Order: sequence, then C-alpha cells, then structure tokens
Amino acid sequence: MKTLLLILGYLAAVSRSWDPCIKHKCLNQPWRSTNCVGKQCSRQVQCDKNLASGWYRFTSRGGSTIPETVVPASRCSTHATGWLRGSHPSRRQGIVKRTVCFHWSGKTCRWRQQIKIKRCNNFFVYWLQRPPACSLAYCTGTLVFGNDVKR
Repeated sequence: MKTLLLILGYLAAVSRSWDPCIKHKCLNQPWRSTNCVGKQCSRQVQCDKNLASGWYRFTSRGGSTIPETVVPASRCSTHATGWLRGSHPSRRQGIVKRTVCFHWSGKTCRWRQQIKIKRCNNFFVYWLQRPPACSLAYCTGTLVFGNDVKR
C-alpha cells in the first residue's frame, strides 16, 4: 500500500511539473500592446525572431492575451502584427491548437503560425514559436472573462 501511495504521489508531482499553467515563461513587454503605434513604445521595430519555442504567459500592463480580431499593421511596435484567428479555449477544452495570423501589406493573414493555448484559472498560456519572418511579433490586448476584463 505504501508503494502504491508513493507511486501515485510521484505521478501527481510529475504531471504538475508538465502543466504549462505552472511551468511557463513570462513575457512582460509593454511594447506588445495593440495601443503601441509604430515605435511609440519601443526605440526600434520589434521582431520575435529570437523567441524560443515554449510555453509563455503575457504579463505586462499592455495586455495579457493575443487579440481575437485583426490588429492593424504597424502596431505592437512591429510591422506585421500577430493576432489570433479563432477564439481562446474554455478550461474544459484543455490545450487547443490555433493559428496566429500576421497582418501586413493589406493582407490580414499574410503569414501564419500554429500555436497552442491553454486556459488556466484566470489567465492563458501560449505555446509559441518564432514567426516565419521579420518584423513580425505577437501582440497583446484584453479579453473579457465573464464580467471581468483581463489585461
């Protein structure tokens, strides 16, 4: 019985260590905000070309979610703005696959990148990878949870 309890405790600890709600990196860059026009929030045009693949949570005052609507080009301190084509998942849905589109040169989905999203208690985590070109960046905005607005 003790062996079984030890094994179950070990498996629970291992499963928590793989949960992206617990194990993720934070991106705290206000320049990602959809309110940042051109280089207004950053001294240079930003690009996510050096972003390592992995789970991330956006934590800046500029927003904590990837917008679900087209973001005008030349916002978020970049040229081609990343927005979510589709919706964020419910907690019940678990981890879902979605597409981020990058808006540039009159094309709202000029480039595409596959990502994963998981809803945690009151925030989202995203499995991101570097975009297919520069200058492309993942933008942030706000999303409504019930009656609460989350940045």
